[in-house]
Amino acid sequence: MSGTVCCKQCQGEEVVKSGRIRNKQRWLCKTCGLNFVEGEGRPGPKPAGLEKKSLAMLLVCLGLSFRAAGLVVGVVRNTVMEWFRDWAGGLELPKVEGPLDVVEFDEMHHFIQSKKQVLDLESNNDSC
Repeated sequence: MSGTVCCKQCQGEEVVKSGRIRNKQRWLCKTCGLNFVEGEGRPGPKPAGLEKKSLAMLLVCLGLSFRAAGLVVGVVRNTVMEWFRDWAGGLELPKVEGPLDVVEFDEMHHFIQSKKQVLDLESNNDSC
């Protein structure tokens, strides 16, 4: 029994040596049965600095893809998308005051609509 090591889960001091893993001592808690390594803690992802986020936002706003912006700043594209979503979520939508005087329709839509041809497949025009 070791008096300096305590369990990570139940904070109990009834722990015994339970082998080695990755050249570190493994411990077994007699109270709750947890196997753990003392001082073992997986480091989480480091928070990105404001410079990285700002650069990624600028690159996306200038037309680069999320993937390209992520490659430039050294993060994956999903991280850039999350930053962009968080940033865009804080923006207010523009408010339109008064009635709209001019509305532009999609010119391609009107062009395509005017070029529709009706095929009459059931007509009795037998030219054979």
